Amino acid sequence: PGPSFGHIANAIRLHASDAQKKQHLPGLLSSEIRWCQGFSEPGAGSDLAGLSTRAEPQESGGRITGYRITGQKIWTSDAVWSDWCLLLARSEPGSQRHKGISAFLVPMKTKGIETRVIVTSSGSREFAEVFFDGAEVGVDAVLGKPGQGWAIAMSLLGYERGPSDIGWVSRFARTLQALE
Repeated sequence: PGPSFGHIANAIRLHASDAQKKQHLPGLLSSEIRWCQGFSEPGAGSDLAGLSTRAEPQESGGRITGYRITGQKIWTSDAVWSDWCLLLARSEPGSQRHKGISAFLVPMKTKGIETRVIVTSSGSREFAEVFFDGAEVGVDAVLGKPGQGWAIAMSLLGYERGPSDIGWVSRFARTLQALE
């Protein structure tokens, strides 16, 4: 299926650094790089603020140099085929609900990430469970600022319907060009 990435593209457009935009937007918008969204968790259901995936800050010389991610996401569309994941994780120890959540741009081939296909009753294999077992990312993986994840998620969800259809349109246009 074509990607539904308009919401991810807009999250990057609105919150990424210039370097992140340059790195991620061309492949995302051309449909050459596939993305998934790591939000839902088994213990939280539709309660996004109840997420428990952790991004533990790693320090050196008194400054944060990266994050070690541990947790699980579920019902992650296209995760088994994705190159990248826009991930929400709790990055401030002891924080609760809407506070202390950060957004991360995570390569799916990162050591410590495992995906398992969920086969639905209709036989669809588009969903997966994603396990993070000490996956390490640098500080450059943070989208926006640390702790800004809730605001980023809310802006992203505003684009999840409607404008994201451009993903289908661009993929169909590329397929049509390839057939000509």
